[in-house]
Formats: sequence, structure tokens, C-alpha cells
Amino acid sequence: MELSPVTLPLSPEFSSRKRVKDHLTIMRKFKRILEDAENPGRDADRYPPPPPGVSGQEQEGKWRVQCLLMSAEVRYARYLDMLVRWIAYYGEKAPKDQWPLPPWCDNPNSRAVIPHLGHRAIIFYGHLLSPFKFHSDAMIDSNYGTLWLAEIEFPLARMCAINTDDASQRLWMRWYPNIPYQIVEFTPAGDHAYITAENATDIHGYRCGSKHCKKKTHVIRMTEWSKYRVGRARLICPGCKTTFSNRETNRETLLQSSRAMFGFPVFDLWNSPQRQFGKQGLVDRILALTPVPGLIPDHTSRYIKFLQLMKDVKCTLVPTLDIDLLWHTHQLSPLAYGKYCKTQVGRHIDHVDTICTMTRSTGEDDTARLWAKRYGESYFDPESRVKKAEIEQCKATCNQKREAMVAKLTAYDDSHQYIKREIDEKTERLATMQASIRDTHAAVSALNAAVANVATAKESVKPTLRLLELRYYRRSQKERLRKLEDKRRSLVEESIHKRREVESLEHEMAREPRPDYMGWVEVHKARRLLVKRLVLEVALETDAIWKEQLNQEERYDGSWCSIVPSEAGVEGEEEGEEEGTMEEGAVGVDPDPGALAPGGGCGGGGSSGGGCGGGGGCGGGCGGG
Repeated sequence: MELSPVTLPLSPEFSSRKRVKDHLTIMRKFKRILEDAENPGRDADRYPPPPPGVSGQEQEGKWRVQCLLMSAEVRYARYLDMLVRWIAYYGEKAPKDQWPLPPWCDNPNSRAVIPHLGHRAIIFYGHLLSPFKFHSDAMIDSNYGTLWLAEIEFPLARMCAINTDDASQRLWMRWYPNIPYQIVEFTPAGDHAYITAENATDIHGYRCGSKHCKKKTHVIRMTEWSKYRVGRARLICPGCKTTFSNRETNRETLLQSSRAMFGFPVFDLWNSPQRQFGKQGLVDRILALTPVPGLIPDHTSRYIKFLQLMKDVKCTLVPTLDIDLLWHTHQLSPLAYGKYCKTQVGRHIDHVDTICTMTRSTGEDDTARLWAKRYGESYFDPESRVKKAEIEQCKATCNQKREAMVAKLTAYDDSHQYIKREIDEKTERLATMQASIRDTHAAVSALNAAVANVATAKESVKPTLRLLELRYYRRSQKERLRKLEDKRRSLVEESIHKRREVESLEHEMAREPRPDYMGWVEVHKARRLLVKRLVLEVALETDAIWKEQLNQEERYDGSWCSIVPSEAGVEGEEEGEEEGTMEEGAVGVDPDPGALAPGGGCGGGGSSGGGCGGGGGCGGGCGGG
């Protein structure tokens, strides 16, 4: 299939340098929050104590991050509820710069401790990085449909530029007076974040769905909530003691039922930031390339080329760091991203970061090969002239292989052309005979009709006198009857001759050898097998050629045009992929049955999800892309 030219237009959602710079700033702050939760120093006692079986600095650090994100997951639902109520009051067309922000206040010039709630913004960020999942979730919970219609997006610029947002805090406290506005704060210098109070991660504002529960709201300890969320224990209402099952259900069922059970929806997003912000994962590698956020190269053209490749092919493609950064930036405006994909690419392209390692490895090879064929440059080193020359040589060698295949097919066709000629000659002779027989039959029919006409003409001559069986004609009548009889005899004789001619032609045609159609069918069958064999041979040879070229590529060197190896990122990723589940962000060991289970399983809530493009990300078409 001939590929279309690169004609996709730019869009401010990914082409704005300032927007990309703001995105990097947000990623850096999110990373700081998670790092300081993992290593809180003297503030460790403000987190829930780790469950039995979880010990050691690394496992306890993952436990604290998990508590923070599980709490943020619930608080994020409150923030969406606040947005829905705000939009209902001010309308869907209200300016975006007036929307309430996810709690985030940062004043680098202040010497006071600055309230900071970026942990909730992380969940918001991760949710939008899977725009079609966000749309699906918004449609499942009818309360959130207006958010999509109002073109919700992550407020990158405002989150970076704002000093304080007292209006959002006042709005929060008015609607949720019993739920703390912030649980994480930054030091005045902004270089460390810490939790504000002991047990601040507990679930506040829980409303039991049981009709027997008389108390309006409860507080659920994070130790109990986390056990429930990972499927290790049932949840018991602190008020009426109603038990909620922890049996595994799918994400949609959890989202539909959680509001009735708990008074808030559960989106199953807590583990997605751990994939993206894991050690040596996507975020770490991108931030390592941008020590000065303002000095970033322009990756727009490569992102456009990537989308064009998505449009032209239907296989899984794996982005490099530069492409993934712009891809994520684009998805933070989910409605605009969806419209762009539909109008420009022709289909929705979802960003999937949870595919298995084998599929991802194949996607890497496919992407590099398709990119080289399409654009004549290395996917991982586009500026290298040596690589470009190698790619041109590979393309030339592959073309030679294809030309050789065509030559073999041409030789096969030429060597069997005599069969076709014999068939054509015999077919033509038979067709000529059939035409002669048809013409002769037509002549016989015409002669018989003429004989009948002559007989009619004879009957039309009436005798002058009729006596019994005797007929008397005038001389002129006799002459006319004689001529008509002579004509009839001549026509009858000619008709008999034509009938004999037909018999002769039919006999000759019966003896004529028939074309060897079955032989020609066998030739075609053999040709199809030959084509299949040659195509396979050429495919294997060209794959070997490209594989040899791709094996010389350095795809994990940490440059902008590299990708995150599947082994990198959060510990335990490979095991989770092989088992078809996501276990990133787990405690890392399997504690006793009463403790927290490692992994992102969701007791009472089904499969772990999230849409962050961690680990390098995969796309298409998955997509998808």
C-alpha cells in the first residue's frame, strides 16, 4: 500500500513550547512528591504503619507511596464532584482560567510553609493520560458527563504559574468541611514535600451505602482501605458494621457501584503514577534530559511523523522519549486529542502502557523498521548520515530481493505460456466451429421457412374448374405452379445439404480435442504456491536484512530518541506483564494473608488500571495505537 505524505497539521495542544515546558515542570514536582513520600525522613511516623510482612526501607517506601496515592484516588473523585457542581453553576462555557484547580498552591517567594496537594493532581494527570478511559469513566458515572462536554483538560500553565489559589480552597472547605484540603506540604524552598499530620491519608467523608447506617459520614483508616482495595480483606463500615465484599470485579462494575457503597466513585487509578514515575522509567529519563526545562529541543516534527505512521499502518508502535513527551502533552487535553485523532488520523489512538513484554519488543522492531522505510532515517538516531546510508542500502537490497522474486514469477509464466497458447488455439477453433454450426443451423431454418412459404404460395393458386378429385388450371396458372414447385425442390435440396453440413461439423467438433483447462488450473495452483513461497522467502530475507540493521541501533541509550526498556521502571513489571496483571507499585513481597497484597490488584474493584504512559509507553492501535 502506498503511504500518504506527511500532511498532518500542528495543534497547540502539543506544538506549544511553553506547554511542553510547563508539562516538564509538573512532572518534576510530581516526582518530588512521590520521592519524598518514599523517603520522608523524620515524618515517616505520620503515615500508617506498614502491614505485617512489609519490612525494609524499599518496601516501606512503596507502602507509603501506595497510601498517599490511594488517598489521592478518593480525594480526586471529590475534586471532580466539585468541578461538576462548579460547571453546573457557571456553565460549560465558563473560561478555563476560572475553573477550580486541583489543590496545588506554591509560592516560591514565601518563607512560610506552603500548602501543597499535588498528590491529587497526580491522579488527575494520570487519568487524562488515558483520554478514552477518562471518557468511558465519565460516561459510566453519569455525574461526570458534563466534564467531557465542557472540554476538561489538565491546567498545565495555571498549575505552574499560580502562587496561591484561595478561591479553590474556600470552595473545597464549603462543600467538604470535614475533609482536609491538603495533606502534603512543601518546604519553603520547595525542595522537599512532607505529609502534614498523622493519619492524614485516611479516607474522610465515607458515606455507608447501607440503609441501616444512621451516621452521616465516617473515617476509614488507610490500613483497612488498602487491604480492601487490593483484595485481601473485606471492608467493614465503622458505624453499622456492614461488610462489603472484596471479591474481584471489573473496573466498570466497581465504578458503577462504588458511589452507592461509599458515597464516592472509585476510579482504580492509584497505581498508574507508580508505573510512570518509577525508577529509571519514562519520567526519570525525560527529566534527566531536561536539567534546564527551558532548553528543550523541538520534537514536534517527529511526533507528527509518528502520528502519520499510525495513520498508515495498523500495528502496535512504540514511541521514543521525545515522541512520548509530546504524546502525553497532547493527551492532557483529552477532547482535543480525540478530535485530532478522529479527523486527522482517522481513528482513535489510545496510549497503552500495559502490554506484554513480547508484544512490546515486537512493536519496537516494527516501529523502527517502518520508520526507516517510511522516512529513510534511523528511528533512534535520525541525524546520523551513516545510518541513513545504511538504511538506503537496506532498501536497495530489499528492492533487489523483490525484483528477483518478480523475475522468477515472470520466468515461470513464460515457461508455461505454451499451455495458455494451446488452450487459446483450441478454444478459438472450437469457437469457430460452434459459430459455423450456428450459422448453418440458421441457414437450415431459413430454408425451411422458405419451403413453407412456397407451399403456401402454391396453395393460393385456385383451380379454374374442380370436378370431384380433378383440378383444371389455366395455362398461366400451370406455369406458375410449375415454377413454384421447381423452387420448392431447389430449397428442399439445399436444406438437405445444409443439414448434412451441420452433421459433418458436429461430428468434426466432437473429434476436436478439448482445451486442457485442468492443466491450466494446476499451473495456476502451482503459481500460487510459488508466489507464497517466494513472498515468504523475500519476507524472511528482508526481515533479516532489517533485523541486522536494527541490531546495530542503540535504542536504550537514554537519549531523546531512545525508549525505556521493558525491564526498567517499577520493580516487578515484567512479572506482572507475564501474568497478564499489573503489579507495579506493589509492596514487592507477599506478606501474610492479613496484610496488604503486593500489586495493583483491586479487591472489590477488579483489575488495576490507570492510563499513565509509563515504561516508555506503547500505542496504536492498539490503536491505537
